[in-house]
Amino acid sequence: DISYRLLNGEVTRNWDYGTSGQGYAGVMNDLQRARSLNPALGVVIVNGSTDLVTPYLASRYLVNQLPSLSDAKPIRLDVVEGGHMMYLRPDGRRALKDAASELYQATQ
Repeated sequence: DISYRLLNGEVTRNWDYGTSGQGYAGVMNDLQRARSLNPALGVVIVNGSTDLVTPYLASRYLVNQLPSLSDAKPIRLDVVEGGHMMYLRPDGRRALKDAASELYQATQ
């Protein structure tokens, strides 16, 4: 048996965050750049309502901090019942599939 650690200090200290100078992984600047280069880009962020690892309010907060892009599609934020792996429940899978299908259909 090998123990599982949600957070590992040694790994975190040695992690290469690439171009991010903040010391944490973040994609909002890259996402905003992509949306400015391609205003038709659709973005859906789906969180589980009881997710303690990536809480939906954090997603909402980060999206609300982005400067508005008048030509870009708005970012869609969905909250589905369940935790971090909301797709393990049938209703969570269905909600995730519906969100992905709607995003895909909007590009056709």
